[in-house]
Amino acid sequence: ARARTGAVPSLQPDARAAGPYAAGRRDAAGALANGASATITIVVTPTQAGGISIEGNLLKVEDFLKLSAAFGHPLNHGWELNGQLRALTKWEWKKPFSGNWNGRIGFTKANLTVAGLNQPVKIAESELDFDGGRRFARVIRVEAFGGIWAGNIEEAAATQGENTPRWIFHLSGDQLDAAELDRWVGPRARPGWLQRLLPSL
Repeated sequence: ARARTGAVPSLQPDARAAGPYAAGRRDAAGALANGASATITIVVTPTQAGGISIEGNLLKVEDFLKLSAAFGHPLNHGWELNGQLRALTKWEWKKPFSGNWNGRIGFTKANLTVAGLNQPVKIAESELDFDGGRRFARVIRVEAFGGIWAGNIEEAAATQGENTPRWIFHLSGDQLDAAELDRWVGPRARPGWLQRLLPSL
């Protein structure tokens, strides 16, 4: 396993004060139609650096994906997701229109349908971390290919070279057999299915 540095915020609400730039802070909170809630905080410093924090819970993440697509910003390409989502994320920038995401998005009781797979991946619990723009998935309990999976999936750093795989997998499952592979990706003789699957992720 590969060690990873960098702190990721807790998913618990932040009870601290507004901080030294309270004058540039704006908060907005509201309830969404599906019973979820969200809070958006905007902080801008005198040097134009700042951040936008988004904290919330979605009972139906599929509604958010549809809304984003309706406004011309589809987030999912080759995959569909439904289920519950909780998020504590922040877009931080040092100069306008240039920044990175940091934070965590948690998924529970979700189903992920991906182009190339015949069955949906059942996500009992997993988390997606953003650290300086890089993504790191913590697979806590996922049902796929006839087994239970756990581990992590890490996005490779751009500095690791052009020939480095984009994603690094450290996963383990309790069982895997040829019959389940046929049912999920069928037929086994189809070449290059994994290479065609990963770009959609």
